[in-house]
Amino acid sequence: MHTPGPWTYDESTNEIFSLTEEHGSGWIAVIGGNDSNNVPYAEETKTANARLISAAPELLDGLRQIAHKQKTGEGNFSVVELCHSLIARAEGGSQWWIT
Repeated sequence: MHTPGPWTYDESTNEIFSLTEEHGSGWIAVIGGNDSNNVPYAEETKTANARLISAAPELLDGLRQIAHKQKTGEGNFSVVELCHSLIARAEGGSQWWIT
């Protein structure tokens, strides 16, 4: 079981944290690294990586919803709308739609 979401990215420290009432605050990762030539990644690359990683709990939840609702045929559900919302979250948006 992974650390519960939501996860958030602190751009000032390049750290990703879990922030939940149930589990409090927990450190997930520090974003950094070098490319194959040992050149440090650009700040925009680190930020994009952090946004994607911090969106992981919502992305997983969205995939679970798609799988469940496709299997059961439950409710008025737009896979396309959910996908667009999850992509926006992974690319830095803070709003996401989960029913």
